[in-house]
Amino acid sequence: MLMEAVADFERAENILKVGMKQHGCAGPVAAISIRLLGRMSIRKGDYSRAEQHYTYAMALLDTCNQSMSVQYAQLLIDKFVATGDTVLLHRAKQLFEDLNETSCEDYARLLKHMGTVHLGEGDLMQAMKFYAQARSHYEKGQLRQSPGFADLMVNMGRLEVTLEDNCKALEAFEEARRIYQAIGVTTSPGYADLLLNMGHLQAEKLERPDTALTSFREACDVYDAKGASGLAVAQAYSKLGQMLNKAGAPEKAAEAYGRAKKEYEACGEVDGPEYEEA
Repeated sequence: MLMEAVADFERAENILKVGMKQHGCAGPVAAISIRLLGRMSIRKGDYSRAEQHYTYAMALLDTCNQSMSVQYAQLLIDKFVATGDTVLLHRAKQLFEDLNETSCEDYARLLKHMGTVHLGEGDLMQAMKFYAQARSHYEKGQLRQSPGFADLMVNMGRLEVTLEDNCKALEAFEEARRIYQAIGVTTSPGYADLLLNMGHLQAEKLERPDTALTSFREACDVYDAKGASGLAVAQAYSKLGQMLNKAGAPEKAAEAYGRAKKEYEACGEVDGPEYEEA
């Protein structure tokens, strides 16, 4: 809970390390702790470190003949998040189905990721199909009030933006925000991502500069509260600078652009138009 909802990574990591000392560093129990360390690395933006944790956890399961398990399928999904290797998603899907474990939350998470892969490839019909399947599984499992379902609504909103149905997109984003607020998850990277998507919609499609400015500022506040860094932070500050400049606040805009420039340079993203603007 400290990691997923409160985003208190330091305390969560200390608890995991204590648990590993008590239970040892081998077998399925250790694999669970190492998997959680990987998820924490994802939330910190350290995907390389996360991949190392997931690979180690999978090796632990291999050594105790647990490669045909739900826990292994979960790790395949996690490793996909860290690497973007879609082969891992297909392996996880096959494993869940072979085990007849398609009613768990992680299977819904798998379908959601498959929808997002298709969205990124421009295959909107397949994206829509997998998102609908994911939504059905979340609802059957009575998981509408969960970070996973909120994230699904963000992705469905992004799909609606691509389909140019801005009203449906806004409805999806607002539903995600209601869920995050209802369950108290308003300091996580997922919530910041929602705010960024809302800001883009408000600024570029709905022509609501005031609400867009608020969304981008809130996203930056979430990142700052957790000491976050990386590309997402750079993009948030770049959009904040853009909106402040349009609002007639050039000094504040310059501060935001300065932070964006620093973040772009830190993560090596210096060739795109957003960096040039910053």
